[in-house]
Amino acid sequence: SHLLLDFDGTLTDMEQKEKEFHNAYSKEFSARLNIPYEPMMYHINALVEKTKKDVSQAWYAHGKPAANVNSDFTLRIDYVYTSFLNGIVNKSINVDYNEKCIPRSEDRTSFFYDLFHEIYPSLDEIWREDIHSFLDTLIESVEGVAIISNSDTNVVSKKLESIGYHLDVVGHAGKHLIGDEPTHLPYSIQPNGFPRRVLLRRSPYYQHLMDFCVKGFHASTTAIVGDNYELDLAMPHQLGYTIVQMKTGMTPQHEVSYHTRCEDSHLVLNLKEVLNVLDIRK
Repeated sequence: SHLLLDFDGTLTDMEQKEKEFHNAYSKEFSARLNIPYEPMMYHINALVEKTKKDVSQAWYAHGKPAANVNSDFTLRIDYVYTSFLNGIVNKSINVDYNEKCIPRSEDRTSFFYDLFHEIYPSLDEIWREDIHSFLDTLIESVEGVAIISNSDTNVVSKKLESIGYHLDVVGHAGKHLIGDEPTHLPYSIQPNGFPRRVLLRRSPYYQHLMDFCVKGFHASTTAIVGDNYELDLAMPHQLGYTIVQMKTGMTPQHEVSYHTRCEDSHLVLNLKEVLNVLDIRK
């Protein structure tokens, strides 16, 4: 048996970092765009509350709905600040700003990417409970274990090394990037109870899974563990992998309900339950 693990939100507890992340992110955003902080936060907080109430809202990557905006606080923050920026440009939000500081529409994706990658890796990691016994059990008991993450390979590797683990890490996995492959899967599916269709052809992520196949991580013998259904698990599940979703405080209810009706899928609350549902023992 083999295991592919997501990193952020799966091995780490992202929810405990939300306040610290948003505080640092908002101050850096305000400074870079030369927008007064207090008036900005008035509008940002209103947008956050409005977004939280919309269970169907997608987070978009390069114009395509790649995940549920409320499934991950970093996605929600990206969506909210993008909405705020659009609002001040189209005059629906009234704050003082210097037009020269506002990134052009074609530069905004890279602006938000750079902002996230400056703030997020600098925060101290908060590991999930039982991280050591979990990883020790996997290393002793399964044929292969590796990390596949959208985060930077070196950042993830160093964080794991800081607690004593040297694992195969594939970063920048592109789980959010929609393309043409795998062509044998439909472009999208409508899981029962979901408010919108889920896009499946995540080409960079698929290519990484095929590369892992060469190393023995075949769909029939590999489980994939992640905290975000659309990003981490939807495509692998359709490809025949067993999936395990780590439930967080942000997991949408329609995803929770989905796992009760599905084969080869599990919903867990912690790392011990991952071992239990996959029947992994030392």
